[in-house]
Amino acid sequence: MKYFALLTTYGEKVLAEATALGTKIELTHMSVGDGGGSLPAPDTKQTKLINERRKAAINTLFIDPLNPNQIIAEQVIPENEGGWWIREIGLFDKSGTLVAIANCPETYKPLLVEGSGRTQTIRVVLIVSHTESVTLKIDPTVVLATRKYVDDAIQVLDKRISDLTASDVGAVPNTRKVNNKQLNVDITLSAGDVGAYTKAETDTKVADAKKAGTDAQAAANAANTAATNANNNANGRVPSTRKVNNKPLSADISLTAGDVGAYTKAETDTKVADAKKAGTDAQTTANAANTAATNANNNANGRVPSTRKVNNKPLSADISLAAGDVGAYTKAETDTKVADAKKAGTDAQATANSANTAATNANNNANGRVPSTRKVNNKPLSADISLTAGDVGTYTKSEIDNKILASVNNKVFRVSAPTEVGMGISGWSSFSTDQFIVGMRNKNGGPGDVWCDRLKIASLQIMVNGVWVNVTN
Repeated sequence: MKYFALLTTYGEKVLAEATALGTKIELTHMSVGDGGGSLPAPDTKQTKLINERRKAAINTLFIDPLNPNQIIAEQVIPENEGGWWIREIGLFDKSGTLVAIANCPETYKPLLVEGSGRTQTIRVVLIVSHTESVTLKIDPTVVLATRKYVDDAIQVLDKRISDLTASDVGAVPNTRKVNNKQLNVDITLSAGDVGAYTKAETDTKVADAKKAGTDAQAAANAANTAATNANNNANGRVPSTRKVNNKPLSADISLTAGDVGAYTKAETDTKVADAKKAGTDAQTTANAANTAATNANNNANGRVPSTRKVNNKPLSADISLAAGDVGAYTKAETDTKVADAKKAGTDAQATANSANTAATNANNNANGRVPSTRKVNNKPLSADISLTAGDVGTYTKSEIDNKILASVNNKVFRVSAPTEVGMGISGWSSFSTDQFIVGMRNKNGGPGDVWCDRLKIASLQIMVNGVWVNVTN
């Protein structure tokens, strides 16, 4: 037989123990692999696939209705996974250990980006002697269902629903009460019935919180205005590196509520939204409870199933829903929430006051700075300036060089390129009569021991018939 499935050594061991002790093994995951490029032969000693490509929860696990000794496990691989071959399959228990291993006809699972895609169902049929030793349970939140599984489930559910009668669902007397309101007629639960504030009461409760936020906003706006004035004043002052709330005054700045540690209007509205939401949720839950009670009453001719629950409380006896049961805050809890919001507004007010004081100090500091209209050599300090030789009434280097090269009695002179000569440690050094010293280098031999060891000499030259000659007289 070319294609088959078998239990691993571990699988045989745990199945035997489960059969002997009356316990169960729980199969949870299935993996597929490509066998490393060729069709593998399943081996009982395997603890993993040869080359696993995908591992996920089992979609369907059931006993074959035509053969009670066969357990069928199915897994659905969606279109967005693939790009590999399937040649081997493994089943794992809840400990993650390989229980059964199988091979299958080679099939390629494509990806949509390759130009073709499909949803593929992998099925493993496992023959065991005691199927009652295997737990048939899957997690419906992490798996996909095949179309046939869904169709079968819907068909069974439709039959069960069509066969139900009022007597089947279990009824309760129409004298049963919900929050002390009898179910003999349609009822409507109000916020007060479930221990919550009405919208008007909630609005009143959060008014103080809103006012605190509004006051904080006004203080923040005042701080922003003061900081802007200080910034405008400081734009004509130096230094421009001064900062307000960590923002440098090198350009105009605008402080927001967040810069001064206050909430914006949107943030304040969000803070009080929880207080408003409690009343709204209570109303929504009460309406849902009313609808559920009405539908149950109509379905059972004035009665509701005794297993029916309102906010997870069965109607087998009178019930009373509290604010916590409908997801609302009690009055005490809402007061606490409002107090926190109110404190946040008060803290924001204090922070805004500090920011206003800081902005005033920055303005006073800027007033003591040099105005940008101040001038240096007639150049304003509104930007960086550079003074030239002309600005301070002197010649540039090139102008001075030209002055030196100017003609004297229609003669043009220059200084020749210097040359270096060494000096003896003692004694005199002589030069030509047309040479003169233009530089010297000193040598430091230690404290009190300094001498000149090299000189630079040059000659004064005159232009004669287009040729530079040394001036000797």
